[in-house]
Amino acid sequence: MINNEKYLYNMGEVVLILGLKIGKNQLYAFLKELHIIDKNNCPYQEYVNRGLFVKHETFKPWNRCVYTLTLVTKKGIQYIRQLLMENNF
Repeated sequence: MINNEKYLYNMGEVVLILGLKIGKNQLYAFLKELHIIDKNNCPYQEYVNRGLFVKHETFKPWNRCVYTLTLVTKKGIQYIRQLLMENNF
């Protein structure tokens, strides 16, 4: 499956799209409590396989590090909205 990046959103954008009164760090904390993302803010593979999140990796040659950015799909935004409602958030 090829991901069309214009339909992927970072957590800050997800907060705005959902109209939340919390920041992205609080959203990350919420998803960590539910064991959807790990301590490094990366989604567990189960949720990537379900099409809810995408892990975008970038290599920085000047410091030889790989950075991972968690992006959310439209399906993932709907899933997060449902979780927030179920948990009275």
